[in-house]
Amino acid sequence: MSVQALALTLLSISAATLAAPARLTLRLSFGAAATNDNIQGWQDDISNVNGFLNTAAAGLLSGAQLATTATQLLLDIPGAAADEPNCLIALTGLLNPTDTTAVDASDDLMAIIGGVLGNLTTIVDNPSDAAAISSAVDQINCLRYANRCNFVLPDIDEVCAGAVANNAGATSATTVGPLVCPVPAPGSFVCPAA
Repeated sequence: MSVQALALTLLSISAATLAAPARLTLRLSFGAAATNDNIQGWQDDISNVNGFLNTAAAGLLSGAQLATTATQLLLDIPGAAADEPNCLIALTGLLNPTDTTAVDASDDLMAIIGGVLGNLTTIVDNPSDAAAISSAVDQINCLRYANRCNFVLPDIDEVCAGAVANNAGATSATTVGPLVCPVPAPGSFVCPAA
């Protein structure tokens, strides 16, 4: 199976997973350890995506190296971008339905998370096209209606905090962003003009 076919297959699986009902009608309580594991897993995924965004934006990887690194992020393994929907779904299942801040954050993330995978696929398909790479990196950081630095990463913190609030003894983590916004928050990064 070609890299492109693998990436498209993983993208379609992720999209199908995200199209499924996100919230369970009965809240789950995995306990503190499992909640912490899911949060740490998501933080690891984010760290790896940040590392990729930083090196791609700086032009430190090119050609086959860039495609290989982007392909690794598309694999549905812990520490990869394709694992993020798994973490989102797991932690969303731990939210109290009355926690509207966390529920709204989860809904926002469900709506845009597939865009990251699509842009990584663009990089895999165009590893020697500097304009396509730059555009894909900007799209990940500035997905339409969901700027990564200003909304996506803070939403992840809200989902994690909501899961922690519903699982006594769990501890949340603060998400760190890529070099363009190491402390993600509303207004922390201005997207390039389209």
